[in-house]
Amino acid sequence: MVQDGGNGYLRTETSEVDGVVVLRLAGELDMVSERVPEDEVRARIADRPPAVVLDLREVTFFGSNGISLVLGALQEARRHAVGFALVADSRPVLRPLEVTDVLAVVRVFGTVDDAVASLLDVPVRSA
Repeated sequence: MVQDGGNGYLRTETSEVDGVVVLRLAGELDMVSERVPEDEVRARIADRPPAVVLDLREVTFFGSNGISLVLGALQEARRHAVGFALVADSRPVLRPLEVTDVLAVVRVFGTVDDAVASLLDVPVRSA
């Protein structure tokens, strides 16, 4: 299932891989767009799937609101005993996470398949 929550700056899509909810964000994650993904992440975690993956590979701007989103999602996932990981591979996303030490507390992967496999503790599927 795919849902599009586009607002002009940021597009969100929700899908599922092996029972794990994958929320893909594309565009600018700033003060204008931050509430939409936060509400979506909280709602998906509240459904208590085995895990949630936040895919940030298509995010082009990631500032303090993005960091807040990630930390809030991690806290919510822990509260509901839901696995949580990020997928990110670009400097605009990874650098802010690195300088704020968020990378020390959140698992980050290069692909959705790697994140899902780690969260479910299964071998990575070959493409």
